[in-house]
Amino acid sequence: RGLGDVYKRQAIERLDNQMVVRDLNSHLGTKVNETYIGHYAPCDIAELRAGENLIVAGGDDSPYTFRVVVSD
Repeated sequence: RGLGDVYKRQAIERLDNQMVVRDLNSHLGTKVNETYIGHYAPCDIAELRAGENLIVAGGDDSPYTFRVVVSD
């Protein structure tokens, strides 16, 4: 799997005035600030908080780690 596959499986979007991360049916799921979403989790969406957020695409051991900053 290449980096392009990772980007195709997660999305950051605005939902009702809140920024969220959505797992788009990825194989290993996504972790957002210690909350798992996607494949093995009960939901596929997590809210981003104001300030710095850590997103791990592809499971705990994944090299695809992103920091996303949301302003107030």
